[in-house]
Amino acid sequence: MPNIRAIAKRAIKNLTNLDLFDENSSVEGKRYLISCLFPEKMEYNGDRYRTLLVNEITEHIYLINNELESNKKGQKTIKNLLPC
Repeated sequence: MPNIRAIAKRAIKNLTNLDLFDENSSVEGKRYLISCLFPEKMEYNGDRYRTLLVNEITEHIYLINNELESNKKGQKTIKNLLPC
């Protein structure tokens, strides 16, 4: 049975390096990343992008970022926002 703690640490490390993956990826790599984050088709209306369904991990990242941005005094930490 896989060590869930090791898998979670690796997943968090990979998620925190998404910007590096994007910067260093080919067009195909960027398409793969977008398709993982947004499993449904993305649409661009000339002004902004939209998608019907967002990957659950992407949604949690968005919520955590919003919570951290709104609370800059450090009263909550990332540990408090992550499930487990």
